[in-house]
Amino acid sequence: MKLVRFLALLIVLPLWSQTDVSGNQSGTWTAAGSPYRVTGHIRIPAGQTLTIEAGVRVEFQGRYRLYVDGKVVANGTEARPIVFTAADHNAGWAGIRLDQTPDISEFHYCRFEYGKTDANGSYPDQHGGAVVLKNADAQFFHCVFEHNDATGDDDGMGGAVYGINTGSTTGTLTRFEDCVFRYNHAFGEGGAIKFTNDGHTQILRCVFEHNSAGYGGGALFFYTAEGVTVSQCAFYENTASNSGGGAVKTLNPQSRISFVNCTFTQNHANGYAEGGAVDLSYADVTFTNCIIYNNTQQYGKDVNIGQDATAEFHYCDVDMPDGGTGDHNLNNVNPLFVNSAQGDLHLQAGSPCIDAGTDVGLPYAGNAPDMGCYEYGLTAVDKRGTEVFSLYPVPAVEGFFVRMKNGETASYTVFNPGGQAVTRGEVEASAYIPVRNWSSGVYLLVLDTGNRVYRRRIIKP
Repeated sequence: MKLVRFLALLIVLPLWSQTDVSGNQSGTWTAAGSPYRVTGHIRIPAGQTLTIEAGVRVEFQGRYRLYVDGKVVANGTEARPIVFTAADHNAGWAGIRLDQTPDISEFHYCRFEYGKTDANGSYPDQHGGAVVLKNADAQFFHCVFEHNDATGDDDGMGGAVYGINTGSTTGTLTRFEDCVFRYNHAFGEGGAIKFTNDGHTQILRCVFEHNSAGYGGGALFFYTAEGVTVSQCAFYENTASNSGGGAVKTLNPQSRISFVNCTFTQNHANGYAEGGAVDLSYADVTFTNCIIYNNTQQYGKDVNIGQDATAEFHYCDVDMPDGGTGDHNLNNVNPLFVNSAQGDLHLQAGSPCIDAGTDVGLPYAGNAPDMGCYEYGLTAVDKRGTEVFSLYPVPAVEGFFVRMKNGETASYTVFNPGGQAVTRGEVEASAYIPVRNWSSGVYLLVLDTGNRVYRRRIIKP
């Protein structure tokens, strides 16, 4: 009986484990010590590092802030993300501030939620609901920013992230890769992110949806940004009130930004505003392989080219704005999204945007790259940027593999160029489909997971 009680105690004890923290912190926050209850402002001193293990939950018990003078290395995983949150979602927590840090902090598979600025705080307390980068840089991989708010008066900038004097003149320091920004809000500018004096930041394969700003840039606002690249990103249902740029707005000279294989749809510029998707002033911007379609604004078109701005469009589906230049564009043609009402921005078979792009060094299937953020026939991802299944190699000479995410199962059928089924089967985690004896051409793989049907092209040389 004593042994049974002892074993039961060992089972229950982990459920009681928690760690209260405040003041200076460094070393390692372990999964065994989680959740970490923040009971006062915490600081990572200069020259020191705080490492956070996968699965850790950091719960702020009040409006406390994490100050970083040293470095953070947050090593979450897809199965065990790290969560930064507030005990009281209405009151929120005061975010993470990196200020003049010489080291570059890293955040992998982290979730930042319910960060809120001080409505009446002094600079920069009113900016960046979840993260402030002030003369500092950080890198974010596979992170989610949700329900963060830069509130207060029109000084509230960057609903999730505010960066000032980030990056460099020579190369990339700050980057966001495979991140999701949704339901973030700024009373002022930049519903998800605002950059001021930024250099060579990269935003790659990110999703921006349902973010909002009171004064422009429902998702992104750039106030002087040199050499910034935004690639393979989806901008969906973002809103700017009282100013233009439902998804993106630029302001101030010396901004040079490149958008590559991005999709902008169903973004809105409300009030006396132009540029339902993008509003440009004092900037030189290029769009390559982008889809800019079905955004709304009170005046003008999806993209507004304002004072002292230039915009080039190459291989884009766009309603060409006044003053825009470029070549090989589609004139506001329906791109045939799978289900734009539900935010599925993949292309249907027969989309005019398939094979209508130009080679920019990204992987593609078919004779040429597609327009938009999701390549038809390559790797399937859902609208949150999470891989559903992958196909490789493409083109397929001897055969190809279908590999499901997390070992899921599905049934498949492959149709030849004439529309006849040539093979059927089941995928249990993965399957190999031989094609050596098939004739050359473009085949169609139909994959049924039970919840959804996917269609992808297979190229047989």
